[in-house]
Parts: sequence; structure tokens; C-alpha cells
Amino acid sequence: MPIKLPPANAVADMLGGLISRAVTAKASPALKLDLGSQSVAAYLDESKSLLAVAYCDLPVGASLAAALMLVPSERVDECVKEKELDTVLKENLYEIFNVMASLFPKNGAPRLVLRELNADGTIPDDVKAVLDKPGARLDLDINVSGYRSGKLAILSH
Repeated sequence: MPIKLPPANAVADMLGGLISRAVTAKASPALKLDLGSQSVAAYLDESKSLLAVAYCDLPVGASLAAALMLVPSERVDECVKEKELDTVLKENLYEIFNVMASLFPKNGAPRLVLRELNADGTIPDDVKAVLDKPGARLDLDINVSGYRSGKLAILSH
């Protein structure tokens, strides 16, 4: 049975509070998977079972990561042009996804922890299985004030 996913407003509130910027999140059509330009996070429960996956496109991943440490938006533009996150923004995005784990228990799901963040296109088989056939999904258009907008998806096993 899929876990309960957080509502869009909870995602926006958590992200905005973390980066101290206005963030909006609206339901959107399903985000197509493009492993070469997306970052994919895997979440485990206390028994080490994969229960959720989240992924985002490069513009919103870079924007959230940059906003976390007040990195200028021009750095986001450079990453999008180069089609990859630099080392600092990868580390910052890991922290964003790590804190996102707090959304699950607040919305009726068990406590989850971030197992890993893949930003290089390599995805473990168990994560691929959730991406291919999620039990539930939440697809969002994310707007980060002062930075680029993009898409974020949260899926349950």
C-alpha cells in the first residue's frame, strides 16, 4: 500500500522555510523522467525498505540548492547551460532532499530517511522500479522567488 504523500502547500511551505524565500507549488502533469538532467532521491523507512522517491529537474534543483546558501541566480543559469550541477550545488541539493524527509511523517506517513541522491544518471534498480510504477505520485510546478522555476515529483512505492 502506498504511503500518504504530502500536499503541495506543505512542500512549498517546507522549501520556503528552509531557503527563506517565497516558494509556490502547484499540481502539474506528470514529470517525464530524464535521468541525464534530473536529480533523484531515495527514502527508506526504519526497516531500510524503500518507500518513496523524489526527483526534480535541473532548473528547480539548482535553484533550491543555490537559494539555500544565497548563491547568485547566475550560477543556476550556468548549471542549466552546462546541464549539470556543480559540486557545491549537489551538496546543497542533498541537504534540501534530506530535509524533505520531514514532510512524510507530518502528513501521515512513517518516518523516512534519505538513503541517497543521484544526480549523475545512475539509478539503483529498486529506485527504477518505483519510478516505473509508483503506488502514488505528486507532481508539482515549483517557483522559487528570484530563481528559476521547474518541476518536482514525489512518488511512493
